[in-house]
Amino acid sequence: MDHQSNTTVYVSTQNDMFEFNQVLLRNLEESGRLVDDANSADNKLEIVSAKWQKRIASVGDDGVASEYTLSYRIIYNLDTGTKELSGQSISAQQDYSYNRNQLLSVDSEESQIKQSLSKQLALRMLRVIK
Repeated sequence: MDHQSNTTVYVSTQNDMFEFNQVLLRNLEESGRLVDDANSADNKLEIVSAKWQKRIASVGDDGVASEYTLSYRIIYNLDTGTKELSGQSISAQQDYSYNRNQLLSVDSEESQIKQSLSKQLALRMLRVIK
């Protein structure tokens, strides 16, 4: 991570993005960069939307989905004072196998993948805002 930057950041985000928010805000707070007043911030980050998408990646011989792709896309605006980036996006995706005989483990795996993708995007967002 780039430690030379001490720019402050104001974040406007959605409440239903728990994992993403937790990682992003904790990292900014721990580095002393998070501010709660937009007027005093060097950077203003607005999370416009976050969308999960699940699609079938492959189908087994029996015609039932055997693999899915789970993707997470975040659209944001970033005002750095010198430039304004509007409608930018970051995304991540991961495939996982589906076994209808193990529904509990599939739900658990999907939940873990969502946590992992949320963390990945939060860390990428930190690199974007430097």
